[in-house]
Amino acid sequence: MCRRGTRIAAAVPRRVAQGLVEERGVALVIAMAAMTLLLALGSAIVLSTIGDARIVANVRASDEVLYAAEAAVALAIPDVVDDIPSRFIDGPPSGVRSLSDGSRVDLGVETSLVRSMVTIGRDWRLVAHGPLSLALPDASAGRGIYVLVWMGHGQPGSESRFIALLGQAYAPRGARRGIEVTLAREDGLPRILSWRALP
Repeated sequence: MCRRGTRIAAAVPRRVAQGLVEERGVALVIAMAAMTLLLALGSAIVLSTIGDARIVANVRASDEVLYAAEAAVALAIPDVVDDIPSRFIDGPPSGVRSLSDGSRVDLGVETSLVRSMVTIGRDWRLVAHGPLSLALPDASAGRGIYVLVWMGHGQPGSESRFIALLGQAYAPRGARRGIEVTLAREDGLPRILSWRALP
């Protein structure tokens, strides 16, 4: 019995050993498949994070440009109400201005667009324009943003005490936002009647 049992015991480990040798390739394939799956999952997470970061940056830039348009209108209000030329200009109200990324803003073209697209019956004229950083106490704020403010005169049936202002801000990489504000002159002081962001 001992001899026969020894032969059986010796034969079993050989068969098991042969099976393990044959299964080594399967383990490698399973490990490679798991690694590929983990690599794909990691890549998807990285791409999603990059996409989210770009979206957040675009929203932030859009908000910053909208605030710049508001700031430009706020800078122009005292001069417009007092009916004096704006102190916030960087040259004649025509010509082309370059932004920090090389993109350009043509003041004549933009004024024509405003006249054709905004409230009909008003004569829109450019009253303030320039880099926002020149008008702010902190020169780093508004860097690269160019702003324009138009004043609208003469809506039929309205009194001259009402003033419409349109502010547009242009930033590098094509960000652009605007606001339209309606003011009333009351005892020489401005009062905002309406404010709306433009699409």
